[in-house]
Amino acid sequence: MNKAAIKLVEPAPTVDSSPEPLTHFLEVADRIGRTLCREALWSGERCTWTGWATEPVGGSYRPVYRTLRSALYDGVAGVALFLAHLYAHTGDRHQRAARDGAVRQLLARLPDFEGPQYGANFTGYYPGPIGVGHALVQLAGLCEDERLAEAGLLLVEHSTAAAQPGAASLDLLSGAAGAIPALIDLAVNHGRPRLLQTAAQYGEVLLQHAVKSEEGTSWPGAGPQGRNLTGLSHGAAGIACALLELHRVNPTEHLLQAAHGALQYERTHFNPIQGNWPDFRQLPGAPGREPAYPVAWCHGAGGIGLSRLRMLELLPGGDPYRERIQEDLRAAVRTVQACLEKPPSTGLEDFSLCHGATGNAELLLQAAEVLRQPELHQAAERVGQRGIELYHRPGLPWPCGVPNAGETPSLLLGTAGIGLFYLRLYGSRQVPSVLLVLPQRAAPSPVTPSTRSPIP
Repeated sequence: MNKAAIKLVEPAPTVDSSPEPLTHFLEVADRIGRTLCREALWSGERCTWTGWATEPVGGSYRPVYRTLRSALYDGVAGVALFLAHLYAHTGDRHQRAARDGAVRQLLARLPDFEGPQYGANFTGYYPGPIGVGHALVQLAGLCEDERLAEAGLLLVEHSTAAAQPGAASLDLLSGAAGAIPALIDLAVNHGRPRLLQTAAQYGEVLLQHAVKSEEGTSWPGAGPQGRNLTGLSHGAAGIACALLELHRVNPTEHLLQAAHGALQYERTHFNPIQGNWPDFRQLPGAPGREPAYPVAWCHGAGGIGLSRLRMLELLPGGDPYRERIQEDLRAAVRTVQACLEKPPSTGLEDFSLCHGATGNAELLLQAAEVLRQPELHQAAERVGQRGIELYHRPGLPWPCGVPNAGETPSLLLGTAGIGLFYLRLYGSRQVPSVLLVLPQRAAPSPVTPSTRSPIP
């Protein structure tokens, strides 16, 4: 790689006191971006990619190789967002061209969200129109093109007017809980007050479907499962975060009580021997089994730790649950550290954001600052260094998050997300995480006026 081609932008100071800029992490992200540029499939001024995904086939989930859809989770929106952040640090014209081509593809495919696959109950953030709309608003700042913000806002308004979440779409990954913080952000920071009302309506849906018991408060899910789930992406932690986001803008006691109940539910099921929370999912027709204890963003300590970090910001100062949250956070950090320090049992490491090493390392990056423990940032850097030694330097494919499949370009499952992780190692305050939706405007990475590229 021609290092002279990289326009170094000094990262903002972090708790890590490394004397030299962490340019080797930027070099990894840059190579991933260049690979994405080479592999882009162009039609006129638009581009997309092909990659692996998991889809239901014949009654079970199997890997399929297909053209990317629009979604943030595993589609063009996620790749565009990574390339936009990357271009702001490298100034590479090929990355700018691929970014712009991906954005044009998103704009051309917006009518897809009116199709049957996005029915009346589809309100998801990561796989749905709200995530794509929110990504377009972020891309407007990174591309310096406010037309993208207007397109994104219109998409979100249209999709929320046409769809209401039901019992099958409650969680953070693909339901009301993930939509709520994005709606608050768009309402407060982008002049769409009606979306705040929509967020409140989604909160009421969450409250209506809450299941209260001696164990605490939990929610039914759409997928195969035994008991109601713990965890950030599909379980009580993600829904509690959404309720507290609403409580912050509209303090009402029932929102706070439901969030307290969710914390109690996860506290009830915490396993001190595992240092982790159980995954209660059950496959259809499969015999009952003891729960697993994965360590990942989607299930287990990685995501639950991130939820606790956000809850510390959201809960009132004198809230009686703050001490419990701090205990949960310390347990999650210990478990994630231990997981990242031991070699994978299968010999093949998943490096994806959703259920791989980079998603777990994100907890350490954020906890380092909140807990004022620079050694946690250094532990996250060691994860990045391991990826450099095992995959980047030998030029091997990155191990991604689609089981029994190869490298894929997407954000939560593939190389765009791995590249974003390396950008965050280089300058974590300039590049926001995509693993928690925060209802506040993220400052775009710097782009000089001479490199501005309006997208027609």
